[in-house]
Order: sequence, then structure tokens, then C-alpha cells
Amino acid sequence: MKIWILYSSRKGGHRYPSLALKEYIRENTSHEVFVINLLDYAPVASVFDTMGRIGDLKLRSVWKMGYRRLQQKDYVFIGAYRILTSIIFAWDDIKGKLKKKYGSPDIIVSIQPEVNAFSHCLSKWFKAPIFSVIIDLALHALWLHDEIIHYFLPHESMVQEMLHYNVPSDKFTVTGMPLRKGFSQIINIPPEKLREEIGISPDAKVVLLMGGLLGTMVDFKKVIKNVLERVPFAEILAVFGKNEKGRREAEEVFRGRKNVHIFGLVEEIEKMMWMSDVVVSKPGSVTMAESLSLGKPMVVITPLAGSMQEIRFAKFLEEKGAGIWIKRAEEAGDALRYILSSHSTIENMKENAKALGRLSLNGCRNIITTIEELLKIKTGVLHI
Repeated sequence: MKIWILYSSRKGGHRYPSLALKEYIRENTSHEVFVINLLDYAPVASVFDTMGRIGDLKLRSVWKMGYRRLQQKDYVFIGAYRILTSIIFAWDDIKGKLKKKYGSPDIIVSIQPEVNAFSHCLSKWFKAPIFSVIIDLALHALWLHDEIIHYFLPHESMVQEMLHYNVPSDKFTVTGMPLRKGFSQIINIPPEKLREEIGISPDAKVVLLMGGLLGTMVDFKKVIKNVLERVPFAEILAVFGKNEKGRREAEEVFRGRKNVHIFGLVEEIEKMMWMSDVVVSKPGSVTMAESLSLGKPMVVITPLAGSMQEIRFAKFLEEKGAGIWIKRAEEAGDALRYILSSHSTIENMKENAKALGRLSLNGCRNIITTIEELLKIKTGVLHI
């Protein structure tokens, strides 16, 4: 059986869950699997994606208005978005390009609402059942489409949201987020051993600072300076992702600070998370799922782009007692001091985090097993 996993983004939030599913399928089933970023085959859509990222940074009020319309089930707005998306991908001849390179799929798994938006086209073009893995921790209407036969949810709290959007309960399953196998394996390694590898004391209070794959959604320098001032005893691991310019500047600014450790792109981020006591990041759903799966409390900062959905994720984290949401980089130090200075506080947050993230350690298995059960797949053969 051939499975296509589709997304349409240059950011890591959709890429990493896709790769996690691919990894699981290849290692545990006989199915053929391809991860396809539609932007690699759609130059017009790629331009719109770039414009969207710029707009998210520069036109926050417009983006917030659009997100509100998705939340409020504004079907005129949603319909227009679906039509525009369908036209763009049809113009880019996605059907022809994908068939030429990959043949035809037996199953399509979408990881992104923008892909779901034109799932009626995908269904018509490729004649394959479409599943959707929802990787957000709060729902909006663009995720939902009549052509999708089943949804996979990252957390139990989303069940009521699905019902609110009139999705029948037999059309979704709570499975957890699909995470790379490294997250379920790393818990067998003592954190002290990982700390030793980079020269950090096993007794230190360790803070991991992240800003997304592109490394542009958090003001690293402001956060680090504030943490150094308010929590001088902490060891800081700052992961800049693909932001090489920011990494080089930080290395220059914090040269000589032995408790500031600067990194670029880190593929095995689970090692950094596991050796840390607290994770500081923008409230991206995948980063949150990764941190929570390892029982790590978080301090989440309102992202520079001001994404409304990520603000909803931040509220969710704080309401569940697994972290603190701050609005400005300058508040990071006080939030960390509050968590790290009290044994009972950090232990309570760890337990809450673990409870929220437990399903995601087996998210890939839960998703693929459910698909196989729904379609009665035996030994790689599809029976619908």
C-alpha cells in the first residue's frame, strides 16, 4: 500500500510530524510511504506561503481577523479560501507533477489545514481516502472538510471542540501528536549523562531556549539577558535553528559567559529537552507536544508574529498547570525564577506536563494502527 503524507509549509511544525510518521511506517509496516511538501512542486503556492509568513509578521491585525473568521465558522470566508487554494494548486499542476513522480496513492494523510482546504480536489484527482492528523492544540474550521474520512487529535481537550463543529464522534480519534521515535527512546538515558557530554553539572538548573525551526519567533538576546539577570544560577541552552545570523550575533554578545551555550540547527532536539529542567519557546503546538511528552514544564512567549492560534495554545498550557505564558521576553527571568526556586512548583508542573503529553510518545503507532483498523489493512494490502 502506498501512503502519501502531505503538507505545504517551509516551517518545522508540519515537517517534523510528517517525518515522524514516515519513520514509523517504514520501520514497523510493509507500506510504501512518501512525505511530500507541496510547495516543492507549486511555485505559485510557494510565493503565497512566503507572503503569508511576511504578512504574519508585518500585518498582524489582518492575520488575526482571518483567524477569527475561521474560529467563528464564517463559511463565506472559508469557502473563498478553499476556492483560492484549489485554483492555486490546480494552476501549479500538482495533479500532474505528483502523478509523474509518485504514481497514485492508496491513502493520503494531510498534516496541514491548508491541504485540507482543497481535499475535494485531492480526492477527485487521486481517488484515495484522505485522513487528517490535526497538529494544533486548538481547532479552527479550515481543518475540517467533508472529504476527510477521519481525524486524529493530539489531546482529549479537543473532543468538545470537534463536537462543537458538528463532527460526529466516530470520525475522530484521540491519538496524541506524531513524534519522532527519539522521544520515546530518550527517556531510557539518564539526563546527567547527556549533560556530561556538553560539560554541564548534573545538579545544575538547565533552561532550554528555542525559537522555532527558522529561529525568528523569539527575541533570543532579550531573553538570555533577562535570564542571566534574574536567574544567574541557570545554565542556558539556546537553539537558534536555521537563524545563522542570530546565532553568530549571540555568540559575540555572550562570549565569555560560561553558562550560555549557543547552538544552531539541532536534529536530535529530544536530547536537549531531556537534559533540561524547563523549556522556553514560542507556543508552537509541536514544540509543546515534544516538551510535554517528556514531562518538561514550559515558559511560552507570545511569538513575534502574534499568531492567534499559538496564543490559544499558550492559554491551554497555563490553564492545565504545565507552564507559564508571558507576553514579553523581559518577563522570562521572573517566570523561570518562580518555577526553578520551588521544588514543589516544578514537580507539580512536571506531573501536569507528563499527563498532557503521555499519548504523544505513542502517537505514530496510534495513528497508523487506527488507519489500518478503519480500512482493514492486512500485510500491506488495502481492503475498503
